[in-house]
Amino acid sequence: MQYKLIISDYDGTFRHRDNTVGEKTLSAVKEYVRRGGKFVICTGRMPSSIRPVLLRLGLDGVYVAYQGSIVAEVKSGKVLHESGFTKEQALRICAAMRDMGLRIHAYDRDDCFVNYEDKDLLLYEDVCAIRSVRVPDVYRLIEESPNRFFKLLAMVKKEERNAVRDALRERLGEGEFYVSCSASTLVEVTAVGDTKGAAAAFLMSHYGVRKEEVLAFGDNQNDAPLLTAAGHGVAVANADPSLKSVADEVGGKTCDEDAVGDYIEKFVLA
Repeated sequence: MQYKLIISDYDGTFRHRDNTVGEKTLSAVKEYVRRGGKFVICTGRMPSSIRPVLLRLGLDGVYVAYQGSIVAEVKSGKVLHESGFTKEQALRICAAMRDMGLRIHAYDRDDCFVNYEDKDLLLYEDVCAIRSVRVPDVYRLIEESPNRFFKLLAMVKKEERNAVRDALRERLGEGEFYVSCSASTLVEVTAVGDTKGAAAAFLMSHYGVRKEEVLAFGDNQNDAPLLTAAGHGVAVANADPSLKSVADEVGGKTCDEDAVGDYIEKFVLA
């Protein structure tokens, strides 16, 4: 096969928007793996959100969480790579979000801490199958916690998303942080070295494959580093216009039409 490694985003790419995964996609991926390929889900989700899903779907190998901050084995849970923020970095991001009056999510290895509760949060928790920890002051929580934090996120209105992203970029400056969007209402911050592109580089080294042997799929702004790091990057049909502009190809199917499985069937397994 031309592609020895396939890396796919999960939400908006691999799964349907009703939170299911199509049988066509699952069958194509499992056949690809049976033939010797390596398949990896690379997501902004936390490990406790994505790993149970992959186990339920019967997918093996490794997965990437928090965009690129954690790489771990699906079955054993063994962590192969871990990075994240220093405490000072996490506090600086949180302070910027707090000063902007944002709804904040702060993620350590196993938990999500939030400073609010509303219907948007409840929907987010339902989709991700998690229960966030409500705290009165996320900044103080980070300050007092002995744990490392891997991602901070702001829940915003759709029409304000890019403006919030740009304002956070300006406040945080260049060089230390990667500020992007993973959905229409989410602005995420990770360490600058914790992108999906960095995760792809780690996976290439881990599996001993070359860039030209890597195929990647995505749908949103935070998938841009992944698609550009791969030998061939495909934006699914429902992708954000900004991702379509950097992709090598825009696929003909949406996530609801089994975009990943359809592409693998037609262009990888055929």
